[in-house]
Amino acid sequence: MVAVYATHASWALSAASAATPGLSVAFLAIDFLLFASATVIHPDIRLRSLVALSLLDWLGMLALGSYAVRDVSHDWLFALLCAIAAVQLALAALARIRNSPRGFAALQLALALVTLALALPVRFDGWPLVAGWIALGLAAAAAARASALPALGWIALAILVLTQGYPRTADLGAAAQLVSALAFLAAERLHPASDDRLTPRVLLIAGVVVALVRCIGLAVPAGFATLGWVGMAFVLFAIGFALRGSRYRWGGFAVLAAAAARVLAVDLRHLSANQRILTFVVAGVLLLVISFIYTRMRAAHAGSDATHGGHQGATRVARRRSPRGEP
Repeated sequence: MVAVYATHASWALSAASAATPGLSVAFLAIDFLLFASATVIHPDIRLRSLVALSLLDWLGMLALGSYAVRDVSHDWLFALLCAIAAVQLALAALARIRNSPRGFAALQLALALVTLALALPVRFDGWPLVAGWIALGLAAAAAARASALPALGWIALAILVLTQGYPRTADLGAAAQLVSALAFLAAERLHPASDDRLTPRVLLIAGVVVALVRCIGLAVPAGFATLGWVGMAFVLFAIGFALRGSRYRWGGFAVLAAAAARVLAVDLRHLSANQRILTFVVAGVLLLVISFIYTRMRAAHAGSDATHGGHQGATRVARRRSPRGEP
């Protein structure tokens, strides 16, 4: 495979080459499909070999194919990337039919999603682009949940991060950041429960926090951003209690700490006297309210957990004492 793609690269990059984009893509497609078919003809070989073969084939077709059509038009490049994604999806389906290793089918699906994520900026911009990335990220998260493969959750995280790196995100307003935060939240909820590692979930929750901070920055006037952060911390506390996730509450504490630092570093220097007074008074009141509500919610949450645990313990004792056959 390396020899074939290296030969094609030297032919396509040669100054004396008379290869047209269509002819170059045609040769690449033949090689790509031949190597791709080899991965599903013998699915019983080692998973590491299947993964190496698929990754090299995908990278060779993606890099050399994109180079061949780069100067033709965006339509050609978009069509090429969509065709590569379609082949990867077909390979994923064939891998399931032929009982290939589960990781190999997941790899093909991941490559298809990544290829589509790369194809979207070629054709779309603005809201359609962000919506497409969010849809692909949630599809990857749902696939990770269905297959119990955490690796697809990393693909979902990588695709959703694109929504935050999009340079024109400020032009879309606060609504785009709110939708992105909800997408990160959904991806975190869909992450496989079998994955005991903290890193994927923590990064997804960090995505929720970053998207909400940017949402506040676009929705609230610059002089009142600190108040918006305090209110956002309350929202994170509520999410943490509703979903029984302590990490969201820790995210709320981090936002409160950032709000306090912003008051000292920014608000004291750049705000007028009236804005300073209003910021300090409202922020203090909100902190007192959050402290009171957080304490009450935490006590209620601990009480419900204890009651739930007591009911479960009583049920187990009753089952041990009941005669065989009785519920």
